[in-house]
Amino acid sequence: MRFAVLSSLALQALLPGRTIAFVGLPQPRTRFGWLAVTNDDGSSDNPTIVQDLKIEEVSPSSKISKQSSKPALTSVVLKISYDGRCFSGWSAANDDPNNNNKTVAKDAPRSGRRRRNQGMHSLLSGRPRSVEGVLKSCFAKLYGNVDPQQIVIEGVSRTDKGVHALSMVALVYCLSPDLDLEMAQSARTIPGKRLPHPWNSTDTSCFCTLPMDTTRLGYTINRMLPPDVAILQVAEMPNVRASSSAETDLIPFHPTISSESKTYQYHLAVAPRPNPLTRRTSWYVGNHLDLDRLQQAAQLLQGNHDFGAFRGAARGSTDKRKYAAQSTTCHVMDVNVTVKASDMWGAQMIDAPGSSQNIIVTIRADRFLYKMIRFMVGAMVGVATGVMELDDLQTMLDTQDRVETQFKCAPPEGLFLTNVEFQEEIAWTTANQ
Repeated sequence: MRFAVLSSLALQALLPGRTIAFVGLPQPRTRFGWLAVTNDDGSSDNPTIVQDLKIEEVSPSSKISKQSSKPALTSVVLKISYDGRCFSGWSAANDDPNNNNKTVAKDAPRSGRRRRNQGMHSLLSGRPRSVEGVLKSCFAKLYGNVDPQQIVIEGVSRTDKGVHALSMVALVYCLSPDLDLEMAQSARTIPGKRLPHPWNSTDTSCFCTLPMDTTRLGYTINRMLPPDVAILQVAEMPNVRASSSAETDLIPFHPTISSESKTYQYHLAVAPRPNPLTRRTSWYVGNHLDLDRLQQAAQLLQGNHDFGAFRGAARGSTDKRKYAAQSTTCHVMDVNVTVKASDMWGAQMIDAPGSSQNIIVTIRADRFLYKMIRFMVGAMVGVATGVMELDDLQTMLDTQDRVETQFKCAPPEGLFLTNVEFQEEIAWTTANQ
């Protein structure tokens, strides 16, 4: 409980020549306090010159309403970074319900690992842990220990196990606990989605209001997250945009649908022997790699192509049904190859004994298929190492078949999601500001 009290200095200005002293404080839930007013000569006026002072009680909610007349938000957009080494991927679909997504990276400080792992299962025991599941667990606590199934986190990409992210964008909101099947069916949603979707940042039809403002929310969640996940920036959900000239054809912001392009980087290590410091963030491809052929393969993959030959195999009957209805045509805008020379320990050193090359393949496209980037990089390395020819790469683009072509799918450790561009403008603010 808070009280707004007139200060003694202000009363001194109103009553010159007298000393002001507080002789009592208001009891809880009372609205009156006592002031003693004494003359400068030490005498006290009659009847003890003690007057009632009215205290105005100020609640936190009224203070917020006075500071801002904006309606309460029900959704927030996050920019997330995470180390994918100890995660089973982004999606929480395969999470173990008994694990509760509480395990942390094994290279965390001993004190933090001991504190956070009390009563928790280890990743080494085979229990999956996802980035989405970890975030759901934290947001469920922030909303007042609600069921984590009420928390909906829609990411712009479903990164695989071991893939890292520097700029994953996700929309987070909490479904109302009173939501029933009839209300869910009558609520507005996006075609192809089962659950209701907020139409704007203040949509309260089926959604709970955020427990705090966006900046404080980002700071609080960062204090709750394990050390291998961090919220970099937060923002309000952008406004609804029109999909056509008709005003009725409105589409709310959705990270996957609203994104115009995504950029990934893949790190290759070329050296006489593997670098132990980068073995979990790059792919060691040996000491011989033809950069000219790597560049030619990169140019060949640019443009609008059918990348069916670069898609991972379907996992189960559900994926097979999705694959049958999914288009495999993607527009690859850029495939760039940059070379960074370094010694074994990462210092800049060109033409030095034991020096290595860190080759970065940057790929930007409007959409990607399952494991598409890793198969693209694997094919590029196959061409650069002489395992396959450029004609084989062209044949894969023409026939969407790689049966007779032998090359490796690049491992996930070297892949990073680095940037996402959207049709809407997002007003980002730093999470810990």
